[in-house]
Amino acid sequence: MVSSSFKDKGESLVTRMFAQMKDGRTFIGMDASKLTDEERSLLSGVPGTIVNGKLSVNYLISPYAQYWASESVPFYDGEIIEQDIEEPEDLLKATRKALAEQENVTLEVTVSTADLFKIDNTEPKPALGDNVMCIDPAMDMNKLKARITELTEYPYSKDKHSEPTISNVNLRDYADIISDLERSKNIINNLFSNGKIRTEVFESFAKQAVIDIDNSKTEIKYDQRGIILQDKTNAQNQVIMTSNGVVLTTDGGKTARTAITARGVVAEQIVGQLGNFVSLVIGSGDNVTKINTNGISAGNDDYTIAPFRVDMQGNVVARSIKLTGQIDNSEMNASDIRASTVNASTIRGSKLIGNEIEGGIITGALFRTAKEGRRIEINSNGLTAYNSRGGEAVSLGQYNDGGGLLFMDDGSPRGSVYGDREGFHLGNMGPVIIRSVDDATYLKGPVDFSEAFVSGLALEVGSINGLENKLRDLRNDIDKMHGDLFNGLIVNATFDPGSRNLKLFSQGKTVATVNIPAGGSSSSSTT
Repeated sequence: MVSSSFKDKGESLVTRMFAQMKDGRTFIGMDASKLTDEERSLLSGVPGTIVNGKLSVNYLISPYAQYWASESVPFYDGEIIEQDIEEPEDLLKATRKALAEQENVTLEVTVSTADLFKIDNTEPKPALGDNVMCIDPAMDMNKLKARITELTEYPYSKDKHSEPTISNVNLRDYADIISDLERSKNIINNLFSNGKIRTEVFESFAKQAVIDIDNSKTEIKYDQRGIILQDKTNAQNQVIMTSNGVVLTTDGGKTARTAITARGVVAEQIVGQLGNFVSLVIGSGDNVTKINTNGISAGNDDYTIAPFRVDMQGNVVARSIKLTGQIDNSEMNASDIRASTVNASTIRGSKLIGNEIEGGIITGALFRTAKEGRRIEINSNGLTAYNSRGGEAVSLGQYNDGGGLLFMDDGSPRGSVYGDREGFHLGNMGPVIIRSVDDATYLKGPVDFSEAFVSGLALEVGSINGLENKLRDLRNDIDKMHGDLFNGLIVNATFDPGSRNLKLFSQGKTVATVNIPAGGSSSSSTT
């Protein structure tokens, strides 16, 4: 390349493409998963464009937007309105296609080149329609695709070189042109049949037009006020168009709910996208609120020192803030949060103050009802109740492999109740008193006093079930044994040499008499 001159045209450049379809509908509310990864990434860079996985705007952003943006003009906007499209996904595809066609600046370059093919016939010769790549490091232009649209040649002069003009205005190839012609041809064929116009096509158009007019909910009238657009169902709802402006009214024109004139717009509410502004200023001096490319600021003319400011990444700085209602976020970090209701997956801070906290799981190091005095605390050791002097009164927690309840007097242990694998234990440093005021105290099941010392136990014979009968039986047995011993137990004996009788006596009678003959056998008798 010997030299070059170029001109560019940026009027048609679009880096943010808005879109509408039939009846003014858009793809707002469509699932963001329908976007490509690049489209989703570009939109995510603008706060509020994707909310809860749904699109909340009706535009796409060009990947080249950052290269053409400036502080005063962050985007070059364009818009398509496709009345033939009824589905959001089809509108998204049309928006994507329109943005791709308009996201590059129209470039035209006239180049003075050296014709290498005149020196070496093996080198390629430029021709109309050839594709070329434009490279200019100073302009960050890297292989911009263009085409030779005009070519001036000097075939009979070796010292004169070709002067091609390249442009990226229309990069359609032969197949694209043939496809457009084929589509146009099919449209015409649908209107004709054997060389005659198919009247049923126009009849269907006319029929649909009549249906649309009948279904219209607006009447058009003309009076001294101007052109009146009046609601069919409620004549009080009108749009009045005059040479001085437009008025929207809901009381037949007595008062204006909204008015648009050359001096400005007056309305109770302005909802939706207002436009693309470099800066919006409310107030003056330091008593001002600003919205610009830095973000939103209030309280100072200088954004960097304003007491309240929000940047484009959603970071908020506020000297004093009061939040009411419901706050939903994935993470909130603060030293002091005061609110009636806070819903968040993660809240980190040194202090959380609120009237009510609701949640499925609350995890923390310490929970307490008061900072000092009479209170209850819950921590990893268990639950502890404190008296008004701050001394421990009751402690409930883990003990060995089980749980335990410890009773204290100003922190000094007095008694405990705990359970483990060996059983349920009740103990105290002093007496253990079990008392029922309104009813008896019942012990059910086996009771073992083998390791106990019982005192002060006063029981009547009839108080123990079966004891009285058992004692009566024992007494009868003893009386019988006593009678048997009295009458049968030998306590004395006498021998009469004359009769040679040996008599055995109990306390009550002669038990036996034994005759012992001299040198012979004996005989006895008992009574």
